[in-house]
Amino acid sequence: METMMNLSLNQNKGFKFLTLLVFGFIYANSINAQSNSEYSFGISVSPTASISLISGNRWIDYLDSTNSNQVLKTNLQIHAWVNKTLGKELDLQFGLGYANIGFQRAQKSLRFKDYTYPGIATGIVEDFSNTEKRLDYYYQFQYLQIPVLLNMQVGRSKDFKYRYSFSTGLTLNTLIKHKLVAETISGYYIDGNEKFVLDSTGFNARRFSLQVQLGMKGDFKIDKKTRGFVQPLLAFYPISISSGNRKINPFLLMINVGINYSFLE
Repeated sequence: METMMNLSLNQNKGFKFLTLLVFGFIYANSINAQSNSEYSFGISVSPTASISLISGNRWIDYLDSTNSNQVLKTNLQIHAWVNKTLGKELDLQFGLGYANIGFQRAQKSLRFKDYTYPGIATGIVEDFSNTEKRLDYYYQFQYLQIPVLLNMQVGRSKDFKYRYSFSTGLTLNTLIKHKLVAETISGYYIDGNEKFVLDSTGFNARRFSLQVQLGMKGDFKIDKKTRGFVQPLLAFYPISISSGNRKINPFLLMINVGINYSFLE
């Protein structure tokens, strides 16, 4: 027992030492930073396109019964940022934001007695007309996000007006809610409705998930305290955002477009 306690104490000391070492490194680098750009605050909107890798026997059986295909899903994300200079060519980008992640499927050329998603009216098409029928399903997973990115400068203009950086980082997602929205396309109705909202996607969504990001960042001087930036990022969820038999691993292309403002001279 005494040996185990000593081992635990040694591990705690080792963890504290490592933590101090990391923060000491960050502090030492921050001393070398330019004082007029050590901190800045920003906001961005992010046009996003996504598609998901989905697996699981039950999901494959469902697809076979509905004859639906995945299509590219687009939406907007919004984030607030705090930026801290760690060195002349390195800065930390920490954020808080909202994102609607998921995927979209479409049933095209629907005919009488074709199956829809369970819960959409009777679950089958009961319209006899010859009009073109399509039903789109939006699987929405709404998250509060905490992204942490490192930006490493790889180039700049001589007057420092333009800078170019390599970006990489992680984003922690906390699930707010998930839902399925189904909409009829091309002006027909199912049980008198064009839109159906279900309070669950049918997936066992995880409360927390992790996103890996990789991309570039270009920023440019607007005035003495303000810089605009454009930051295209590729993102991937290495661990499924759902548990159980059916797995979802989203892939995203996002472009952060925003401004940063420094309050320091």
